[in-house]
Amino acid sequence: MTHVLKDHAHLFERPGPWTTIYVDGSTGTVDGLANDEILPRSIAQEMKAAGAPPEDIDAAVAALGTTAKGLPDPVTRYLLVNGGKVVVDEFLPGDLVGLTVTATGPVPDLTPLVRHTPEDFAYLVAEVGHHGGEIYLRYADGDEQHITSGAPTSEVEGDTMHTRKLGSGGWGHRRMQQHAEKVWKMNSREVAAEIDRIAAEHDAQLIVVAGDIRARQLVADEVSQESAAKLGVIESNTRADGADEETFLEQVQQLVARTMADQQHSLLERLAEKEGQGHGRPPSAAGP
Repeated sequence: MTHVLKDHAHLFERPGPWTTIYVDGSTGTVDGLANDEILPRSIAQEMKAAGAPPEDIDAAVAALGTTAKGLPDPVTRYLLVNGGKVVVDEFLPGDLVGLTVTATGPVPDLTPLVRHTPEDFAYLVAEVGHHGGEIYLRYADGDEQHITSGAPTSEVEGDTMHTRKLGSGGWGHRRMQQHAEKVWKMNSREVAAEIDRIAAEHDAQLIVVAGDIRARQLVADEVSQESAAKLGVIESNTRADGADEETFLEQVQQLVARTMADQQHSLLERLAEKEGQGHGRPPSAAGP
């Protein structure tokens, strides 16, 4: 669970509704100055359409009247409104990460805040094969278009001798096939150990494994129990010629979003159990 969720866990104990607001708060341009006047009215309309209580709308409008003037642009605003009060009001440095949010629901949505503090949600992408693999450390900062670009965080080059099984006309000998399988497992063990090390060092919230189908299985079997609990396997060979990079990126984005939502759901379930409200999955304003 991320530090953002832990730090804000107490908010989930309060009854809803909650309104989550995540918008551009920059004021350093003419458009920004106009935005200071337009934004509160716009948010008020969106909250009303979403069914927010009038007292929450008034509280949000009043808070948005305090601008980011004097702070270096760009600035993003994040607010949580509940019970006629602005419970959280943060001026976050940097541009919006993803889309603007104005949503009213039974619980606060911390996903925008998690994404805006990407160092709080580290994740790994490992592309694996029989010879080893590349491991990329990434953060949930909305820049999933560059997941496997650039140099990997770590590259494992395992034993390349006798790693290829051949049928008749090739090695063909059963002992050689068994040796190849043994080498694959040794290489996968090295990749898994490196995944465990990086995941622990950076408190990774998600570990995505892609690549050769057999290598994926072997690595998944070799990672530690802690890493296995965070594992997300993409069922496609991303290392093959002609692999669909766009589909791969979409799958990673979906896994990141689902993990964030699941962490919020898990937190709600813990609170429900603590308060004796049952063990079912409570409703959430955030979904995958």
